[in-house]
Amino acid sequence: MELRRGISAKAARGRYFPLTYPEVKRILVSHPHADSVGDVTLEFRNTGEVPEYGPLLLEFEHGFALIVFSVPDQIPTESAVAGLQSALSGVLAFPALSTSPVSRGRRHLYRAYLGTLAAPIFTEVSRVYTVGRYRGNDRLATAAKPKLSSESERRLVV
Repeated sequence: MELRRGISAKAARGRYFPLTYPEVKRILVSHPHADSVGDVTLEFRNTGEVPEYGPLLLEFEHGFALIVFSVPDQIPTESAVAGLQSALSGVLAFPALSTSPVSRGRRHLYRAYLGTLAAPIFTEVSRVYTVGRYRGNDRLATAAKPKLSSESERRLVV
């Protein structure tokens, strides 16, 4: 596994990141399934939405990106750290569902939410993309870019 450093946002007001970049990197590199993951860009981002499953901890797509999200200040640090650590080790064990480029029309990724007692809730997200037709008034740079047409999320039983 080779980690590339991606976007590292500062935590928004009222939010914090449970783990730092070196701590996440140490967990990922020492994981037994690290070799099967491929090259991954590690990013830190804020999220403003409150999903139905609880605070979003991370989003992982095999061979592309692992995004760690900030959590609200109301969540105790110990439970957020424990939840993120178990989410990192759990999400790497999931198989790669799709490694084809976006232009093929379908992408799969995994999300982990902070559940009760710091146990993560895992979901699988399936995104379907369509490629528009080139019309005379479209610009060439944006004509062939895939556009998200639907997204479905289902809870995984672990």
